[in-house]
Amino acid sequence: MKSFKLSAVAALLASFTFAASAMTPVSDEALSQVSGQDGVSIVADLHVNIGSFTYSDSGNTFAMNDIGIKGVIAATIDVISGADFQGVPTAANPSGTGLFGALTGTGLTNAQAGAVLSAAAPLLGFNGQDVIQIGIPAVSGTNGIDITVASMTTGHGAAGFTNSMGGIALTKLDLAGTKVWMFGHD
Repeated sequence: MKSFKLSAVAALLASFTFAASAMTPVSDEALSQVSGQDGVSIVADLHVNIGSFTYSDSGNTFAMNDIGIKGVIAATIDVISGADFQGVPTAANPSGTGLFGALTGTGLTNAQAGAVLSAAAPLLGFNGQDVIQIGIPAVSGTNGIDITVASMTTGHGAAGFTNSMGGIALTKLDLAGTKVWMFGHD
């Protein structure tokens, strides 16, 4: 019986070896004929609760208590080319896209945005490589994100004295149109 079990295990291991040897690499030419969906989408229904955020400096403290974040957020993740990330204006798109469009959207002129791109690229380690782009699109029917802080206090931790400053609420925080870009350094 023991040799039967060992034989069964050996046969199973041999079948894995045979299956692995049956795999063949796909050439670049054959792979170029394969099509699929580009990018990934993520949707999240946020219900985040943080008990307390405390900042301390030389025995003085500031605390935000019972922090809540609620709302629906959607994001897309795509790999874009370095050129699309830079988004320098073309005849077809004179306002530019990508980072260039984001810079000119803050009020910079095309010349100023170009100067910022040229100065920032080497500092950031960008040399034209592909970039991961995370975008937050507008989602109709949602009201944005609500952030609440139930109470805020200040005080001297050692003395036990606290001073209450009430709470705050940020409602309908709209992140639609936000883009985040990530790239590796060489």
